[in-house]
Amino acid sequence: MAIKVLKDEKDDFLLSFDETLVVLKQADLKRLLIEIIQAYSGKSKFDTRELFGRLMKADDVSIQALLQSAENEEIVALMKASENNENLKEKLSKNMSEKSRKTVEEEVEFKFDENTTSDDLMVPLLHLTLKCNALTKDDKANI
Repeated sequence: MAIKVLKDEKDDFLLSFDETLVVLKQADLKRLLIEIIQAYSGKSKFDTRELFGRLMKADDVSIQALLQSAENEEIVALMKASENNENLKEKLSKNMSEKSRKTVEEEVEFKFDENTTSDDLMVPLLHLTLKCNALTKDDKANI
């Protein structure tokens, strides 16, 4: 099957599956990505508490391995999602360089406002969960 994804001038996404064309708004595409990742990971519903619990149990070397393999957007989303969990926020921060930590904190302030919803954070947090699984499977971390 030939699959293509394009973005048009109105910021809609054009998904082509062989001869079938589907047009999605950005919010619909995010929802689709969440559904795909949830199905791929075998979970019917994503729960940030599970990810947070795994991170709290992880050792510093494992946290550092995750931070090194994660995309910046994923780390920023994780810091935003953990802002009400001081223990996790502190654990993540102590495993970053001072420069990285300041950069991430600035990006959290710049990128997210009071209207940020959990759906805005879902895709990057799902990606991090998959990275935790992969790092554990490859014996590069114990998360």
